[in-house]
Amino acid sequence: MKNTKNMAACLLACALTTMVFAQKDTILNLHFSITDQLITIEAEVHGIQGVFVLDTGVPGIFLNERYFKESSDVIPTDQVVGINGRARQVGLLVTDIKLEGIRQGVDALVVDLTHIEKSKNIQLLGLIGQCMFKRHELLFDLPNYSTQLIPTDKKGHRLSTLEEPPQFEIPFKTKGHLPILRVEINNLELLFALDTGAECNVIAPKYRDQIKVTPKWSKLASLTSGWRSRQTVAYQVEKMKVFDQNCHPMLSVFSSLESINNSLCGPQLDGIIGMEWLLQKKVSLNFRKKRCYLWKEKLGTKEIEKTQIKPKKKEVN
Repeated sequence: MKNTKNMAACLLACALTTMVFAQKDTILNLHFSITDQLITIEAEVHGIQGVFVLDTGVPGIFLNERYFKESSDVIPTDQVVGINGRARQVGLLVTDIKLEGIRQGVDALVVDLTHIEKSKNIQLLGLIGQCMFKRHELLFDLPNYSTQLIPTDKKGHRLSTLEEPPQFEIPFKTKGHLPILRVEINNLELLFALDTGAECNVIAPKYRDQIKVTPKWSKLASLTSGWRSRQTVAYQVEKMKVFDQNCHPMLSVFSSLESINNSLCGPQLDGIIGMEWLLQKKVSLNFRKKRCYLWKEKLGTKEIEKTQIKPKKKEVN
């Protein structure tokens, strides 16, 4: 699922007002599910509780229009951009969001996300983007069905001790708000943005003839922006490395990155990497320190369940 990105939208969506923790130095375990290659979590916004996609590819909070369009609190604002083109006008809602032990004030963008609901067969309240995790280290251990929020100080130092320290620490640069990872495919050295909302990897079409793919491994895949979905052919790409660490074969599509490269500041991207990589590695991202941490690979022991949870109104006693 790809990305709604524009500098004006970024400024609006990342505005924070308050943050409250049960305990400042407590590691929070996020309760989540994998729904058709997307990380889904429960949260509450504007009195409505429901399912959100954890999508670091978007800078802030995006709410599904059909649950909020009748609200008089929604203010019209400018358009934003997705990987598949430009969206129509969206709204702005000043509200707060409650996730596990966190309550945070946000300026959320209200957009049409019904195409994601239809393609994933879920009722989706919105997308929770990177601004929700700026003050944490975000740890993914999806092979073992674990996702954690590790609180950090203003310099990015962990306020809690990890049970198992990482084996690798790699600094990263950014494309806009997106971490950039160094990826190697068939001896090609490339720059990929990491995006938890990417169901499969995206590679710039200019590398199509230089990357060997086997036709028998190809299949149709859905490439989704914040506004629309389209079917395209995904290929099983082998001999991939991320920060010199070998990866299992990953599904990838060849699609233009012109929109994201033109709309965000930073180095030109050659691709996007997401769930195909996260589902096979233990990885954490520290946005304050701009560090990516990796653990040596272990065999996952837990089966990741798929759930569908309908948004519901907050009960009033």
